[in-house]
Amino acid sequence: MNRVVRLFFWLSLFLLCYGGTLNRSLGQIFPHWDLIVHASVFLFLSLLWVLGYGRPVLCVLLLFSVGVMIEVYQGLVLPMRTADPHDIAANLIGILAGVMLASLPGIIRGMRAR
Repeated sequence: MNRVVRLFFWLSLFLLCYGGTLNRSLGQIFPHWDLIVHASVFLFLSLLWVLGYGRPVLCVLLLFSVGVMIEVYQGLVLPMRTADPHDIAANLIGILAGVMLASLPGIIRGMRAR
């Protein structure tokens, strides 16, 4: 099971990096749509990481770094895209929410054991 989760994580991360380096954005369906997408994608990735590898601190560091690198790349290299600190904040919110969500079953088991 862990192998499948890990493979799915790496495939999803590749798609995120590929999509983040395209010279076009998703556009705005409604206000702040892009922030919801950022948080959701990084929540999903952090869930996959913690379920596949554990090590939530490494997850936060890795995914936060990837998110920052993509934003910097967009700001420096892609003429139709901009780096946005709000996107980085949404990424971090998604990462932390995913780590907490993935850790929740272990926390509940620990509370029941007392």
